[in-house]
Amino acid sequence: MTSPRNVLLYQAGVHLCRGEGSAGRGMYDRASRYGWATNTGADGSGEVDCATYRAVRSVLEQQASETFACAEGRPPTWPTDTDRDDPRTNTTTTAITRTGTTTLTTTS
Repeated sequence: MTSPRNVLLYQAGVHLCRGEGSAGRGMYDRASRYGWATNTGADGSGEVDCATYRAVRSVLEQQASETFACAEGRPPTWPTDTDRDDPRTNTTTTAITRTGTTTLTTTS
């Protein structure tokens, strides 16, 4: 995935397809913290991301997907100075390169 937001958005879609509305809503709410800008240019996945966003929101709000517009822009990127933590969890992984150890931190 090119964006941590998309991990959450697509996971929301998986939950909704399984009939897990509450879990889908939770992932959607977490994704919304990143904003909804989508890159529809040649170097982006915005067309698919937009369709997924519209479908997820359509299910959650029980409205036609055409009701929801996608914002053009750059989606949030992964941090470049840390490991790619799984945004679906509350666990942050921090690697300590000097000793080669890894620290796991769980937040609530």
